[in-house]
Amino acid sequence: MRKLFVIGLVLVFAASVMVAAQQQASPATGVPKILQITREDIKIGRTTSHDNLVGSVRRASATQKSSYHWVAARTASGNANENIFFAGFDSFADFDKRGREFERSMKVALEDSEVSRDNIETHLNKRGIIARLREDLSYNHSQIRPPEATTWTMKTIRVKPGTSGDYAEMMKTVVDLHKKAGIAEQWATYEVAFGGNTPTFLIFTPYKNIAELDDTSLEGIHKEVFTSTVRKQLTALTKDSILTEEATLLRMSPEISNPEPEFVAANAAFWTVKEPDAPALAKGKTPRKSAVEPASLKKQ
Repeated sequence: MRKLFVIGLVLVFAASVMVAAQQQASPATGVPKILQITREDIKIGRTTSHDNLVGSVRRASATQKSSYHWVAARTASGNANENIFFAGFDSFADFDKRGREFERSMKVALEDSEVSRDNIETHLNKRGIIARLREDLSYNHSQIRPPEATTWTMKTIRVKPGTSGDYAEMMKTVVDLHKKAGIAEQWATYEVAFGGNTPTFLIFTPYKNIAELDDTSLEGIHKEVFTSTVRKQLTALTKDSILTEEATLLRMSPEISNPEPEFVAANAAFWTVKEPDAPALAKGKTPRKSAVEPASLKKQ
């Protein structure tokens, strides 16, 4: 009887471990350690051409069997003609490997002169940054499921030089207060490593749909947790350490994304997009090669 009881406990434990494992996000669907962010300003009236350009790159990536994947968002605040692309990696070595694969895919796509022309004519500006996850400044980040989020808020916080340590301590206080109160929130904090003004921190908060922004129930909880004394302390630290703060509302765009199959499967209703046929060539014409190869893609 005792043996049966022990076996039963083992089976229950094993089952709980399996359930927990299933609930954990995989590398493809969780919050990445390294985040590459590419911000593109699109010329007015050129959105369709830009989306077609992205489609060409996506098809080239599929042909090349590239392991470089990305998700894209259109800004719903601030610059109305900005698209932001996000690619996640486990390490800088992983970033380098996949990034080189993407360069090869771009080279294939740009061999078509029309695609190459669109690449030039649709963009006003491109800029990219690479940021590293700050787990110590994040809250419940392991519970974030990016495939389920159709909307995000991105806070860009520029910290005064020499005060990044003070800002980090302030955010750790905020995280600790949330943990003690068990507040049902999630956010992931990244610190810009390359490509932007430093020190800069990015705070991402996910929403399954934009309607969740109408829920103000957390305001009352925050007032209880962040007492007047705590708020005064945080306000003083904010004045001493933060230079600027900007909040951007992002609406994810499956049409210009290229996520991993596992990512799509986690929210197929939202992320599944029927790939349009490649633009048809006029009768008797063959694909045109680009006369000029971008310098960034030339072999050194």
